[in-house]
Amino acid sequence: MTRARRTVLATVLATDLATGLVIGLVIAAHLAFLVVDVRLPRDLSLAHGSLPDLLASLQAGRIGPWLRSLVGPGGWYTGAYAAVLATLGVRPEVFGLVDLAWLTTVMAGGALLARHLWGPRAGLIAALLLGSLPAVVVLARESWIHLPEAGLVLVAANAWRASPARWRPGPTLVFVLASAAALALRPSGLVWLVPLGLAVATDPARPHPRAWVPGIALVGLLPWLVRLPQYLTAKLEARDRYLADVSPLPDQLRELLGGPGLVAVGLGLLLSLALPRRPGLRLLQAWALLPVLLFAVARAGIDNFILGIVAAALLAAGGLARLSAGGVLLAAIAFALFTVPQWLPPTTPGIAAAGRLLHLATRPALRNTYRPNRAWGLPQLRALIEATCGASACTVAVDQGLSQPYGEEPGHLERIFLDPDRLELVELRAGPPDHPDRIDALIHYDCGGLDAAWRRRYPASLDALTALLADGRLQPAWSRQVDETCRPIWFTPGGEVAHPERLPPGNDVRQRPPAAPTPHRPQPLAAP
Repeated sequence: MTRARRTVLATVLATDLATGLVIGLVIAAHLAFLVVDVRLPRDLSLAHGSLPDLLASLQAGRIGPWLRSLVGPGGWYTGAYAAVLATLGVRPEVFGLVDLAWLTTVMAGGALLARHLWGPRAGLIAALLLGSLPAVVVLARESWIHLPEAGLVLVAANAWRASPARWRPGPTLVFVLASAAALALRPSGLVWLVPLGLAVATDPARPHPRAWVPGIALVGLLPWLVRLPQYLTAKLEARDRYLADVSPLPDQLRELLGGPGLVAVGLGLLLSLALPRRPGLRLLQAWALLPVLLFAVARAGIDNFILGIVAAALLAAGGLARLSAGGVLLAAIAFALFTVPQWLPPTTPGIAAAGRLLHLATRPALRNTYRPNRAWGLPQLRALIEATCGASACTVAVDQGLSQPYGEEPGHLERIFLDPDRLELVELRAGPPDHPDRIDALIHYDCGGLDAAWRRRYPASLDALTALLADGRLQPAWSRQVDETCRPIWFTPGGEVAHPERLPPGNDVRQRPPAAPTPHRPQPLAAP
């Protein structure tokens, strides 16, 4: 082996090790977040509706319901969480470990695909860019279902690029299984798999008929797509609500890419316009453009199209790789500017100004998962329930959400981490409860003007809340300002609890008694 070849191999090895180090840092940050943050996981994607029942059946030693659930749309996804929780323990940090697996899949899959296309330096830059995007790192902390969707499609794409000359049995099997899992997870997987199938079918490196095997396999999976029309119809029917509640596209890009990521990815995309044409380039370009087109049609937030953001970052990695060490340095700066502020104390001088400059949520907030939060979460909710009901069964009325406001469901997922055997939830979004006299407590969040969009979406919730508090039976027993905007208020009959010594610290009801909430009644939407 010549000296020049040894130098090249050493450079490649060092670059790959650096890529692994970056992915390791992102993994470590996610683990640290799980340890420090006290908030409960939420079902933002409405994907875990069956999780409580599946978990209960596994804990009771009944595996039949779990096995039957695997064949339904998205069943394997919820089943995986249920199996992990039943095996390792029903704790929020265990739930977060499954999210970490998807985060790792996206990070490693993106870096590997960039490496396949443009070499080790592009793989390193891709890892740095992906690790600097809130759309990847922060949404992984929220169990966002479109992250595993992106990860599975990336696995399929890497299986395609892993055997450049012909299909081998191993990569072909991985391609088919990953594609099947993506389709079974959510009908939206088809949006990404159609361009991938076209890229495979038109790959000039595979003229042999066996190159069509994966495409034929995808056609065989069409029965999974029976829910696609229903999915698309629901998106289009929600267009008016999206128009009212979803931010303009530039604001979404700043939120999902952050300032550092936006600059680095933007520059890289400009440089990627000069990349030589090769299999995979057109695929990434198609993936990157799809979110803009889909946003124009349905007006759904582009956080529903995470793979498009990942594809843009991979294209940017290929572009920045043309700058050699300069591209690595720029991506490393973006990574550092994104990673460091989330761990600095909120009292750090200049941290608020830096957040505004970098478009990062550096201020602690209940709904901000860029920063860990210890002000409100599992310990406080558990203490409130124990103080109110002791060891008895407890019925809690839920207004905007159980552990956080404005969730997609009232808190059935959070309930499994508290005490599902004795905790019953009564949701107010559908209207007044049937038996208000049986309610032991009411959780309401006073978040000022943030309430308007919620009341517009669930107009019956305001009447239900007003009716429940009208007779004065429920009075504030505990409240605390947990961030600059939101104050959870715990109402009980007469404002009393059975065990006041168990109430969480920081109760300001006696010092600042919160009046019965007067939620903001939203103005009706103007006619288009």
